[in-house]
Parts: sequence; structure tokens; C-alpha cells
Amino acid sequence: MSHAEDSTQEEYRYSAFICCSREDERQAGELQRRLASYHIPKQMQLSAGIRIPPVFRRQEEEAQADRLPDAIIAALRQSRSLIVICSPAGARSRQVTEEIRFFKQHRGSDRIFCLIVGGEPNASDKPELGAQECFPETLRYQVDAAGALTAERMEPIAADLREGKDGKNNACLKLIAGLLGVRYDELRRRDHERQMLNLLVMGGVTLGLLAVMICISAYALFQWKADVRARASIVQGQSRLLLERASELLKEQRPSDALVYLAATVRADPRNQAAVSKTVSLLSEQSFFVPAGPVLITKGWIGYTSFNHDATRVVTATSFGKVHIWDPITGRQLGSTVPYHREVIYAAFGPQDRWLLTVYGDGRTCTWDARSGRPLRTALAAGTTTVEKAEMSPDGRRLLLIDDEGQSVLWYLDPARKQAIGSRLDCGHFSVDGEEIVGLTRDPDVIIASHFGDAVVLIGARTGAMKPEPVSKTITDTTTKTDINFSPDGRHLLLCYMGAIIGETGAFIWDRDRRKTSDDLGSKTTVAIMNGFTQCQFTPDGRYIALTTDDHCYLFDYCTMSRINSLLCANLYRVSFSPDSRYLLTCTRDGWAQAWRLCGGGDLRKNASANLPKNSKIAAAGERLKAPAPAWLPELAEAIGGMRINEKGEVEFLSDQVKAFAAVERKVLQERGSSPYTRWGHWLFSDRQSRTISPFADMTLKQYADQLLNLGTPAALDEALTVAPFSAEAKRRHARLRQ
Repeated sequence: MSHAEDSTQEEYRYSAFICCSREDERQAGELQRRLASYHIPKQMQLSAGIRIPPVFRRQEEEAQADRLPDAIIAALRQSRSLIVICSPAGARSRQVTEEIRFFKQHRGSDRIFCLIVGGEPNASDKPELGAQECFPETLRYQVDAAGALTAERMEPIAADLREGKDGKNNACLKLIAGLLGVRYDELRRRDHERQMLNLLVMGGVTLGLLAVMICISAYALFQWKADVRARASIVQGQSRLLLERASELLKEQRPSDALVYLAATVRADPRNQAAVSKTVSLLSEQSFFVPAGPVLITKGWIGYTSFNHDATRVVTATSFGKVHIWDPITGRQLGSTVPYHREVIYAAFGPQDRWLLTVYGDGRTCTWDARSGRPLRTALAAGTTTVEKAEMSPDGRRLLLIDDEGQSVLWYLDPARKQAIGSRLDCGHFSVDGEEIVGLTRDPDVIIASHFGDAVVLIGARTGAMKPEPVSKTITDTTTKTDINFSPDGRHLLLCYMGAIIGETGAFIWDRDRRKTSDDLGSKTTVAIMNGFTQCQFTPDGRYIALTTDDHCYLFDYCTMSRINSLLCANLYRVSFSPDSRYLLTCTRDGWAQAWRLCGGGDLRKNASANLPKNSKIAAAGERLKAPAPAWLPELAEAIGGMRINEKGEVEFLSDQVKAFAAVERKVLQERGSSPYTRWGHWLFSDRQSRTISPFADMTLKQYADQLLNLGTPAALDEALTVAPFSAEAKRRHARLRQ
């Protein structure tokens, strides 16, 4: 069909006019975007450039006009081609029909291209198929110059977007080929070549970027490794210095301070096997004082403190004539006695904690109901004026009173009566069975070989008479003796003294069976003890010896006679242990008291291995636990040491050592599994009386004592009495061996 065109090609403003119904607006918009973004292959580019000239798409509000608006007519006149979106809705649209009619009337039909999006082409010719027609009538027939339809049929050029047909990309290429006036196959080939070229270019760029990234990554990895090596070198240097300082502190017998530096070493380098082994060995083989609760503050200085039988309560006797009962763990005051006008010299719970005994400075004694605080009985010990020291027998029936002139009496509590002692005493203590009293006397009738100070005297606790048992001249020749006490098994006497020269102080253990003394324990301290030992005692389980000065409490191992640890406490007056030996109670002249927990220690490997069969050797904990260490190990060391090394390298005290230790203990005990560290941690926090003799041993303390008894050698029997001082069988066999 030939029609004269109104304008030349150069006058066309639009490359195409998109004709569609309102229902097909989405497909028309997508087609417009595809055409606008398409890059024409270089070999097929027109004078317009690499892009298809603009495509006109009418606005929706113009779609339902009764006649074609002037703007639509103008756009149709300025469009070189017509693209019809074919669908059943488009076939019914009057606007689409008139736009096609106008374009054919003025441009002809050779520049009309169709995009089928739904329905069926020429379906109106076959109504029996029941399909919907997608071609408008003006598209299927030619139009004359007047715009009227003729009977001449035409087959429009169509791209099919329906499912299973051309697809979006090929359909768009068919329309572009028609708009450009090129063959579809050639355009498709060129487009494919361009896509492949683009892929090659993108691949090359990607490979180039990848190579650059690899180089950057390799350099970063090299720098990272260099930084790691530098940091490792710094950490190793710091760890070496910290470990050396810890070793120096151990040589100075300051294990608590050494733990702080060991903790910093392990924290900085958990794989430092030397630091890990030393930390574990130190915690396993020694005991440490850890605060069990807050400080108990009273009015006036505290003259005496003691635990009840299960260590759940403590009593403090003050100079203001009042006695307080506390919970040592929480620090809560549970009760107090009615104040008296004289200072309280002594306060202790009776058997089964049913009552509380108090002794005042004027010799008055009073028993109180331990629960209600109600007074039960009050008596005045006749013949005493100013009482300085007092002690109750283990059965709670007798009371040893010593006045300021050394006069001493045994006072029976029920019924109240007294029994004189035939010697003046400076101090005195009952044996564990309550049958003997050991004391220090200045009585000239007793002193035989003493150049200065007191002599040791043994007294029958039931008769009050002195016993003729001889005492070593080595002890009696010492200068000023300050305290003496029984071991739990009664086989040894512990005596502390102060020499004539300032700073010359010490302590001995007298073996009553062998009639000889041990090495001087004072020589086993590396610090100068200027004021001398003021108190000495064994722990109730017989494992340790405690020696007290005005500012320290020193702990010694009874088996090895080696110093274990020390506790610094200013203005320290006296200490006492709980019956189970788990806690230590300190009191000061400032009116402060505090309970301390004995943590760690108890590894008898060094002592046990010598008397065990060859197949029963026990490996040390430090040899079994390998690096890396768990995170809680340095936390445990810091919690026990009470200090930490901060980021500045400064040593600082923990803000709350009690909470820190409780948190680590809870963390360790909540661990489950069979790892060596878990087993060691559970052993460390277990009951010292019932746990095994070493973290990785299978035998308990009792089993070990029984095995020593079976060996029957003198050394094994001695050690059996040391580890189990209350064993009747050990005592019997040891006595038979001595005979």
C-alpha cells in the first residue's frame, strides 16, 4: 500500500509510537524501558547514535477520549513507526483501533509492528476454537485514504511474548530489528557477539580486580603475620619477665604474690606451658588464705574469737563487755549478749552449740542460750581477781583460768567449784582429749635449766598436779617462751619463743615419743620477725601449724616442716581455726574480725610417693595439665591472690575478692566432662578431708593411711600418724613398734 508521507525521516521526533489499551500499560512501560536502554551494535548504528531515538507512549488519562486528541495526532505524525501491544483488551479498545486507523491512513502499514501479549491472532476467523482475538480490526484489514476499512487482509509483523513463544529478549530484538530496518538474524548475532565481548571484558576486569585483591590480601597476610610475630615476641618477653618475677617471689616464700604474676603470664599467653605448670602446681601443693566473708566490725578491741562446731557461726568477745554472734560468710550479726562492765576475756560455744560460755575480766563466768541469747547461769570464780586468759576443756565441763599474777585454777562449771593448780602459769591449753594441760610457768620451783623466761610444764587436767614427764633442755634453754600447744594426736608439743636479741624468734616441735625437737621453724621464714611469735597452734586436722605475730599469721606444713603461706593482718591479736580446718578466724586490736578460707593445698604427692609401691606412683598436677589453659585459670589465681596486674602493668587489689573467688568457684564446679582441667578444678574445691591425696590419684587420705599401715615400716607408720593423727590403729601399731 502506497501513501504519501507528510514528513521526511529527518523530521520524525519519535522512533515509534506505542499503542496499547489501559490493561496493557505494564507491558508497554516495560517495552519502553527496554527500548530506551538498548545499545545498538556498532556495525548497525544509525546517525542517531548508539541508542534508539525516543519512543512515545501515551498517558493513561488520554486513553478514553471520544476522538483522538490533538497531542496524540501530533505524536502519531512525528512517529516513524507504530508498535501495537496486541491482546484481547487491545482488540476491543476504540482508542487503539483509531490510532491504528490514523497511522495507516497517513503512514501506511509497512511501519507497523505488533507485540502479542495475550489472546490469539485472527481468532475471529475461527469462532469454533473459542479463543479471543488479539488483533484489532483495523490491524487485520487495510485502510483507504479516507480512513475506511477495505476487504483486503494483511498479515502484520508480530513478536510473540506469550509463554512458550519468542520470550522477552527475542521479542524485543524482533521489534528493534524492525525499527532499525535490519534483519532479525543479523541483529541477534551481533547482539550475541556484543554480549560475549562484554562478558570477556567483564571477565578480564574481574580477573584483574581479583589479581589486585590477591596481591593486597597477600600483602595484608604478610603484614598480619609480621604483626603476629611481633606481638608474640612482645608477649613472650613480657611473659618471661612476669615468670621470672613469680619465681623470685616463690623463693621469697610469697606464693600469694607469685600467683598474681603467674596469672598475668597465663592470661597473656595461655600456651606458656612453664607458667601453666607452675600455676597448677602452686595451687595444688600449697594452701592459701582467701576471704570467706566481709570484715566483722565491733566496738572496742576483740580479745577472743571462735567458731561453732560446723563453722556456720562465730563469736567475738570485745573489750566493752559484749559478745556478738555472726554469720562469717554473709557478715550478718545473728545476736549479742547483754553488755557487762568488764571486758570479755573468753567466749566459746559449748558442746553441740547448745550454749555459749563467756568469761569476764573479774572472773565472772556466764552461760547463755546460744539461740535466744537468754542467760542461763552466772557464777564468780572465787580466788581470782583479774583474769587474763581462759580456756574451756573439749567436753565443756571445766575451765582453765589464769590471772594477772599467774595464779591458775580449774573451774568446774556444773556444779560450780574450783580446783587449784600447783603452779603459776603464763598460758595453758588443754589436749584434744581433755586429759592434759600444757603451759608455761615462771615458778622458781619448776624452772631448772632456763636462763631467761618460762619453763614448760605438763599438768593433769583432772588432778591439777604436774606430770613428771621430762622436757628437752633445748626447749627449756630458750629465752622468752610465748606460747605452747598440743598437736591433735597429743604426740607433739609446739612451742614458740622470742629471743633476747630483737628479731631473734622461732618455734620448735617436741616429739614426746622420740624425746627430740624439730628444726627451728623460725628459720624457715625469709622475713625479719621483729616482735616474735605470740601464738602457736595446730590445725584441728593436724595438717598445718599456725604461728602468729603482731601482723602476720604464718602457715607451715606439719609433714615437711616447710612454710606454706602467710597472711598479713595489721594489729593481729589472735587466730582460731574451725573444727573442720577449712576456715581461719582472725581478730585485731582495732575491733575487726574476719573469716578466711583455706583454699588449695592438700596434694600429698611429694610425701606419698616415697612410701607407695612402684605401681602406685602419682603424677603431679602440673605434669598432667597441658597448655593451653582454660580462661578461668588466671581468674582463679587472681581471686586467690587478691590482686591483678592491669593493662598498665600495675598491681592493683581486687575490688571484691570474696565475690571474685565465689564467681570462679561457681564457674569451675559447673563445668562437666572428663577433661584434666575439669577434674583438677573439682578436686581443688572439694572437701579437704574426703578428697583424694592428689588431683589425679584414686586413693583418699584414709586409703593412703591404710596402705601405709600395711607397709609397716617405721617411716610409713610415722607418716600414717601424720596424715591420720586420730587413727587408733596407727597409734597402736606405732606404740608397738617403739617397744
